[in-house]
Amino acid sequence: MGASESDLSSVDTLRDQISALETRLSGISQQHQDFEVWPEAKDGRVLTICGARLQCRSDVSILTGPVIGKVTSTTALVLLETSKTVDVTMYVSLVDLDVPNGRVIASAKQRCEARKPTTISVSNLLPGESYVVTFSGVSRESASTRIGQLRTFDLEDRSLRILSVSCDSPDKVLSGEPNMWETLSERVLRKELPPVDLMVHLGGQVSMKKAFEDSWVILKRHSERSDLVPGEWASIEAEVLERLRSAYRFSWNLPYTREVLASCSHIMVCSDRDVYPNFTLDMDLSTDIGGRVTTTLLRLARRVYREYQRALWDREDLEELSGKEDEMVAKRGGAGQGREEDGRDEIR
Repeated sequence: MGASESDLSSVDTLRDQISALETRLSGISQQHQDFEVWPEAKDGRVLTICGARLQCRSDVSILTGPVIGKVTSTTALVLLETSKTVDVTMYVSLVDLDVPNGRVIASAKQRCEARKPTTISVSNLLPGESYVVTFSGVSRESASTRIGQLRTFDLEDRSLRILSVSCDSPDKVLSGEPNMWETLSERVLRKELPPVDLMVHLGGQVSMKKAFEDSWVILKRHSERSDLVPGEWASIEAEVLERLRSAYRFSWNLPYTREVLASCSHIMVCSDRDVYPNFTLDMDLSTDIGGRVTTTLLRLARRVYREYQRALWDREDLEELSGKEDEMVAKRGGAGQGREEDGRDEIR
């Protein structure tokens, strides 16, 4: 019995010594970073946050995100959208009592296309830990303000704290009415409360009505032209995609909304509102009446949904998926002649 107690005492002593050593090394590392002379630092190109050295570029800003997507016990998906095409490095830093200033645990480099959301995946995280997410390759302002937080699932904890929301319509909130996102922000960010593990969005994540109607006008106007040149329709579709994406940029950058999206895991399920309210029942959106405009707009609206929402939990290649969809439409005869070809029965 005495030998067993002695062994346990030795283990406890060793653990305390390792913890003290880790704290000391972290302090030394932090001091080294604070006093190290970097030539780039004179013009603000280097920023240190939670142990991550972030190379800053004044010509690149973050338009949307970070939005924390699917998180498991060891992995995480994070969505980001930048103003220019750039290689972004995402750093994930562990913040705990031993190292309150943070230390980098994992990183991932990803090419982000201009004005198009991209998901960055990171693995080999520790279960049940809190992390800070930062980005290198963007402006100093974006690097210092666009910071994410996530917590991996604890495999030994059998409980799961979930918040659910639906039908977000900030344009319908009247002056003086309570802001749902302010309430959610207070709950998610309060450290003294048990952490929120997941937020489930049950449709209507973004109010798309105005963007959809604007896009309809763009496509309708150009579809009636007789002077279209080869390749011009692709640029018209790009204009529509930009208009649809702008609705996400507006909604997801509103006060409190941005903070909540960056502070816990989010899973989103599509509803008709994420395309256009009741679009499956709108006869004007049937191919019998809308023709090429309908098929094109619904296809692009589904694409944008996949880019911003489905990508948070499914990394299926969007270009490949869209290519398959285009091939399917072509085999059916282009714009389609029947209601079953307009793709209104399924949002994937």
